[in-house]
Amino acid sequence: MIDEDDLAEELFGIRPVKRSHHTTWNDEAIKQREEVPRDSENEVDTDSSHQSDHAVWHDEHDESVSIHLGKQRITKKFAHGRLDKVVNGQEFTDSLRKQFIQVNKVPKWANAEEIDQDLGLPDFLTDILASAKPLKDLPTTSQLLHTSSKKPLSNDRMNIRPLPDVNTSRPTSGVVKCVDFHPKLSLCAVSGTDDEVNLFNVDEKENAHFHSLKFVSGRISKALFTPDGKSLLISGKKPRYWTYDLTSGVTVASQWNVAVKHGQREKNLESMIVPQDETADYFCFLGSHGNVLIYSLRSHQHVCDIKVNGEALCGTFVPTTNSLLIGTNEGKVYELDMNLRRCVATWVDEAGLGNAVTAISVDAKRQYLATGSEQGIVTLYSTAGPGTLLPHTTLKSISNLQTKIDTIALHPSGELCVVASHSPGASTGGKKALRAIHTATQTVFTNWPTTSTPFRNATSVAFSSNGVHMAVGTDKHRVLLYKLNHYI
Repeated sequence: MIDEDDLAEELFGIRPVKRSHHTTWNDEAIKQREEVPRDSENEVDTDSSHQSDHAVWHDEHDESVSIHLGKQRITKKFAHGRLDKVVNGQEFTDSLRKQFIQVNKVPKWANAEEIDQDLGLPDFLTDILASAKPLKDLPTTSQLLHTSSKKPLSNDRMNIRPLPDVNTSRPTSGVVKCVDFHPKLSLCAVSGTDDEVNLFNVDEKENAHFHSLKFVSGRISKALFTPDGKSLLISGKKPRYWTYDLTSGVTVASQWNVAVKHGQREKNLESMIVPQDETADYFCFLGSHGNVLIYSLRSHQHVCDIKVNGEALCGTFVPTTNSLLIGTNEGKVYELDMNLRRCVATWVDEAGLGNAVTAISVDAKRQYLATGSEQGIVTLYSTAGPGTLLPHTTLKSISNLQTKIDTIALHPSGELCVVASHSPGASTGGKKALRAIHTATQTVFTNWPTTSTPFRNATSVAFSSNGVHMAVGTDKHRVLLYKLNHYI
């Protein structure tokens, strides 16, 4: 019977050290020993004092392992003529490390101090290497928007390019009710009167269909992504809503809203408002009789109700705050504090008392606030200043559209505002019921939309989180996709 120690020494050139009642040897030393280049003739350096870097972890067993350099062909090259030389595991490891550095020089491109030297590479590669940063140092989308070095958007001409429709691969069979971009991925959610929610991968070429959610008699009105991008919230003309988990692919229906308010129950939750700021804690629904139903983004449970005077017609969350702005049929705007759960400010819209506020939006930088009225008047406010969002300056009222403003979308940069109306008679004489406004100068772009732009009434408008793409839902089953070349 072959002795285990003799077999180990014959195979690996390592003689295990006897300890108490059992035998052990260091596997790491064996692995490192097998990695020694065959053509090397460097002698093993038993002096480890040359090591300038201290090891993070030290195996105390390395010093107990004995390696006879003359036993195996692969280690004889390290003996340098001294075939009887025996070293321990630590000495052998240090020598292997030293030899590896000598044979495999550190490349210049991996040394940050030598990036500025001439590496013999093309100029564009040298520039890339010189500007390279670790992934953890790369800015997020929101940081790029806040630190962009691009020139301000010009007001003379809108540089826009049409792309293939978002829903080309799966057209909506009814009127498009809602369009929304994923905050982090190239996904776009489209919902319509066909009670179906479709997800598309926006790649500017095919915009392939990604997934479909079908609701039986759901009468879907809204499908909006949560700020963290993990879920999709769907609501309609039912007193409940649905949550679709993008990770697991599971759809969960909420409990029926059976709370009695002013003698009657809420009949639907179709007016859903979801914040775009990832730090937000709440989303809400606009109920009847001025009731605003607040829900938690974390637990998806009903938190409380806040009441405003009149009927709540529209709303928007203020980025980086826990404030919610509500427009009413009385022509007033209310600012609700989600932490205090009450109204903290109110003002009359510039369109006039009694002129209903039907659309409202705040840009991601909180520079501008835009409201739309029942008479087609769009008012731009400046929100610069401390305290509440009570507008400090009324910039301008624009009345290019003559019918109720149904949609207002402010670009993430705050430089562009798109307003639209899909009310009956909004689009007449070949004119489009949509306008793009340059916020800095409060002027309307004249080169877009044109008479050949393939839509009449726009039902929904959304910008991607990086501001490059704009999607326009129409009453003709299409979701038009545009590229804003200024933000590329």
